[in-house]
Amino acid sequence: MAVSWIRHRDLHILSVGAVTYTSDDRFQVVPDQTTGDWAMRLMYARPRDSGQYDCQVSATPAYGRTFHLEVVVVNYKPAARMFRSNLALAFVSEPQAEVLRAPEMHVGVGSLINLTCVVPYSPETPEYLHWYHKERMVREDGQRVWMRTTLGHKSISQLVVKDARPSDSGLYTCSPAHSREHSITVHVLTGQNASQKTHV
Repeated sequence: MAVSWIRHRDLHILSVGAVTYTSDDRFQVVPDQTTGDWAMRLMYARPRDSGQYDCQVSATPAYGRTFHLEVVVVNYKPAARMFRSNLALAFVSEPQAEVLRAPEMHVGVGSLINLTCVVPYSPETPEYLHWYHKERMVREDGQRVWMRTTLGHKSISQLVVKDARPSDSGLYTCSPAHSREHSITVHVLTGQNASQKTHV
């Protein structure tokens, strides 16, 4: 018997048994040997993770269960604010990340992609700030890709991709904790288009 987790929006198989099949390491399989339960843990959940997730069990007969995840960003008012109930949700404006030079950047093949994300003010230091390229978390490789991030009440993160390739084109998203994310579309151009549109 094997337990599989599937993300419904793109029918991506996240895991089969204890093995994960996604490059997004925020997803972790958590088996409970005592109860036989197989949980899927999602760390650093974001609004874009909302949607339907299917758990399927390859048994005879086969069966499954569907879960609907809704990620809601909630900021709380200062503690001095009194509520009449011990259960309250306060929806307030959250800090906004900004990718400089958005919404678009044009670079030539072989040049440098240099992106900077700024969160001008946050009431508390964010636990993380992640970059995503085409919805995949960007990782440093020690050669072409590196990042430098400073977290605080004002946070700044720089993402550098050397020797740009056509495959580096696409949407880059800066996603800090407790802040609205912001994106920029990078176009890696070749030939005459590169000389005409590249921004220095």
